[in-house]
Amino acid sequence: MEAIAAIQETAVPLILERTIAAFQQPHEKNRATIEAVPRRTFSFGPAERNKLDIYYPAPGVATAPVLVFIYGGGFMTGERALPPPALVFANVGAYFAARGFLVAVPDYTLLPAPFPLPAAEVHDAIAWIAAHADDIAAAVPDAPRLDATAIHTLGHSAGGCHLATAFLLPELAQPAAPAHTLVLSGAALDLAGSLAVSPPAVGAYFGGADVRARHPAGLLADAPAELLRALPRVVIVQAEREYEGLEERVQRFKALLEARMAEVGGGQGGWTEVPFVRAKGHNHISINLALATGEGEEWAEELIKVLRSS
Repeated sequence: MEAIAAIQETAVPLILERTIAAFQQPHEKNRATIEAVPRRTFSFGPAERNKLDIYYPAPGVATAPVLVFIYGGGFMTGERALPPPALVFANVGAYFAARGFLVAVPDYTLLPAPFPLPAAEVHDAIAWIAAHADDIAAAVPDAPRLDATAIHTLGHSAGGCHLATAFLLPELAQPAAPAHTLVLSGAALDLAGSLAVSPPAVGAYFGGADVRARHPAGLLADAPAELLRALPRVVIVQAEREYEGLEERVQRFKALLEARMAEVGGGQGGWTEVPFVRAKGHNHISINLALATGEGEEWAEELIKVLRSS
């Protein structure tokens, strides 16, 4: 993490390439461990990008909790695993699989996809996973079956926006996908006003003048009580060194969420408070790349404790 500490800037365009480069050697050092985790690819829908990778935990247990990881990319870029020799996002799957989770990493359609297509695909991926436990288990000898009572989701950056939308937009959330926890990490959950992301991307996806009604905070403010009472528990993860303006917006969303949950008497299981996990020392990009390197993983260990207690 020394290389990350040396990067003083926080804006994503200024840190992206340097942060990825900083983890190339740690990833390579752990290549054998990362690649030893069984991985299989499935299609969850008819579109070209309706594919997901499953990373399997070690055999020895009958069932395993699920973690669905939704990557970010500013609505414009991203894929479930970067092309070899990179190990980006394979490291995420391997890290959580080594800790007993069956991990799914789906792709989704990028811009110029219209709102809310990517969120709908995230919804469909989660639903497909829950409905295909037999197919997933049969793909790897002695693999545990997924535990349908413990399906957790983790959306980072734009992926967090899509995940939140999948559970807050009435046309997608009723009925909701069968998740039990929504972890929103480094996500611009309140896009009102200016933000240090590409304005063309925000306008192109959310629809310009419709941003207020479509971004997660707007959906949350307008959500009917019955939708919120069925909402899975929400956890927020935030890097310590995020880009300018994000912290304030995330805290504003958290306050609104807790107020609305109290107003309706709680969400799924009666929860009203939102656990908050701080990823110390991390910037917007390093938080996921550090996994399976042995450094900077403390935030994920804390998150796992929260997931196992929910």
